[in-house]
Amino acid sequence: MGFVIKVLVIISALILIVFGVLFAVSNAENTASLDLVFMQPDSVNVALLVMVPFFLGVVISLLFTCVLLVKAGAQRKVLEMKLKKAKGSSSSQADAV
Repeated sequence: MGFVIKVLVIISALILIVFGVLFAVSNAENTASLDLVFMQPDSVNVALLVMVPFFLGVVISLLFTCVLLVKAGAQRKVLEMKLKKAKGSSSSQADAV
């Protein structure tokens, strides 16, 4: 499971980088080459083609960050429960002696 999350985070980061570069290129003065790449003469369509995946990448990155935080919180609670059980068993052993 951890490997899958790492791969998805890397893919979403690559999406952010690629579409961030494409957006920077589309905002440059010479956008004719980018228009030919997307086969869209209208600059609004090009901006949408660049920005929608960019924001999807941002949302995916935030989602995976939240998943990792929730997973870390769950692991912390499990460790706290184990620590309480360990303390409880050590105090009962001390009482028996």
